[in-house]
Amino acid sequence: MLIITAAGFVIGTAEALIYYNLGESKAGKNKKFTYKIPPTKEFLQTAAIVMVTSVLTAGLTNGIEKLLNNDTENQTAINGIRQPLLLSERKISF
Repeated sequence: MLIITAAGFVIGTAEALIYYNLGESKAGKNKKFTYKIPPTKEFLQTAAIVMVTSVLTAGLTNGIEKLLNNDTENQTAINGIRQPLLLSERKISF
């Protein structure tokens, strides 16, 4: 979960900075793309929002992985090959 959160935070922050700079470039007089970091308060607010969404994404991903990989107890054998049960047949536990 930590890897997904960290990757989401880094990518999300980079994306937010790109959108910030695109907006600043369009609002400027020369309309030329420049790269700068927003004022501290605005940057920290953006980073906090990105962190919350990264944690939520990691939690959701972790829950889906647990649902889909619900150990070997939720598998059945067909022709000697272990197959996962259908989603409707699985026991859901978080």
